[in-house]
Amino acid sequence: MFNKILTVLFVILFIVVIGEVGYFFYSSKNQPKTLVSPKNQPILSPSPSLPKNALLTEANIRYLSNITRNKNQKLIIKTETNGFLKEISEYTDKRYVLFKIIDEQGTQLMSYLWPKEKTDDLNFYLVEGDIQTSISMQDVKVNDKLRVIDVDDVRDHIVTIDVFVYR
Repeated sequence: MFNKILTVLFVILFIVVIGEVGYFFYSSKNQPKTLVSPKNQPILSPSPSLPKNALLTEANIRYLSNITRNKNQKLIIKTETNGFLKEISEYTDKRYVLFKIIDEQGTQLMSYLWPKEKTDDLNFYLVEGDIQTSISMQDVKVNDKLRVIDVDDVRDHIVTIDVFVYR
C-alpha cells in the first residue's frame, strides 16, 4: 500500500516538473529580447519594425550588442539636442528633476530625469552672442532655447551633460 502511494506521488511530481519545464521554455521563447545597460536597466527593445524616423537602425543595434566590456574598448554615446525647454519640474517625491525639450512645432524631442542630489554634475551655460558664462539650473526658464550635449561613457558609467541656454 505504501509503495502505491509513493508511486502515485512520484508520478504527480513528475508531471508537475515536466509542466514547469515546458512553461519555462514557452515563456522564454515568447519574451522579447531587450538590450540592457551596464546598470541592468533596459534601454531599448528591438521590434520587427523600428519607426521610420528612428536614429538607430536594426544594424546599429546588432553592432552595438556585439561590443564587449574590456579595458581596451570604450563605448561613448554623444547625443546633441537642440530645442526649447517645455518643462522643468521635480519628480517622484522631489528626488528627481525632469527636463522636457521640444522643437518649434511642440513635438517632444527628449526628456531627462536626473537625480536631484546629482544636479551639480549638470553644467549650465548662458550664451549671449559670443559670451558664454556659467549659470545654475535655477537660472534656466521654460521656453528658453537650449542645446543639450549628453556624453555617456558606457564602460565607465560616466555621464556628462552640458546645457547651453541661448537668449
